[in-house]
Amino acid sequence: MKIKYLPEDFIVEEILNYQDLISTKSNILLFKVQKKNITTLKAIEKIKLLTKCKVKFLGLKDKYSLSTQYITIKTNNPEKTLKILDKYKNKNPKTEFVCFLQNEPTLENLKYNKFKIILRDIDKKELNNYILNIEKINEIGYFLNYYDNQRINVKINISKETDRKNLKEEIKKIINNTYFLENFLEIKKNTEEYTTKFNFVKQRETIIKESLMFNLSLCQTTIEEMENQNLNIKLKLYLNNNIILIPSIDEIDQENLQKIILLFRKFPEINRYFGNLKNRNPISKIDKPIEYKVYDDELHKGRSKIKLEFQLKTGEYSTILIKHIIPSKHFSHLKYRPYLI
Repeated sequence: MKIKYLPEDFIVEEILNYQDLISTKSNILLFKVQKKNITTLKAIEKIKLLTKCKVKFLGLKDKYSLSTQYITIKTNNPEKTLKILDKYKNKNPKTEFVCFLQNEPTLENLKYNKFKIILRDIDKKELNNYILNIEKINEIGYFLNYYDNQRINVKINISKETDRKNLKEEIKKIINNTYFLENFLEIKKNTEEYTTKFNFVKQRETIIKESLMFNLSLCQTTIEEMENQNLNIKLKLYLNNNIILIPSIDEIDQENLQKIILLFRKFPEINRYFGNLKNRNPISKIDKPIEYKVYDDELHKGRSKIKLEFQLKTGEYSTILIKHIIPSKHFSHLKYRPYLI
């Protein structure tokens, strides 16, 4: 299975509620920005350099995608700023003026992100497993809210040959060893982000460490809940510059899947590990069912593709949802294959 094979295979669009903020004219300009194969920070930096103005955005979007998001530009000369960006409106990033605003929007104005994603190069022998997993996720309406590699990019010294018991012990050691987090965690820097001058980048290491702690704690709780439920099903372990542990939903019945995921609503005392992330919900709710269609893959002869359409709240990762959908048994190649424990 291939994801992000083409930028047009991964389309994400911010849905912003800004109608109550509209002004007839002001020094705050709202723009819709479309970018392709560059990070949000790099796109915003280009706009800042052109306009010499203060630019604000609400969320980071995947680099390898065709993404649309909103930005605000605060300017002392709106006419000049509009003329400058009009000259570059068909470049990458593309900019489109929307309206003047009374005030800058906040995360409360960001309703959700809308996704259109194509999964390609799927072997027909495993196609039905993908479909069954999509329908199970739709039925339960939740998935585990891990941070994915867009946020976490670290080297973790956990063996790929580990079993469930040893993994639990290794996670416990890391969680309780703040010295490890401060001194031995090798953070892999995103070169494109680190060449920008945003204060956000300076805070990146702290954000990554807190996010990793969240993921580690969610992994630990997942194992504990499996033990509490006496469920001996396979878990999918992802260790590619991150750590994510997901129950193999193609091996679990609907009732037990529901028990496991809904128990995370309480998310016991491990919240104390999360620092600024202590209010992050460990499960994501799917407000609207995932829509999907199956086609022959025109770019991979004899293979299938699945087109997915869904929406998620800000901070929820579409790639994590897809990791839930991926079957535990594969006939096709996966770039980042999970380990079954």
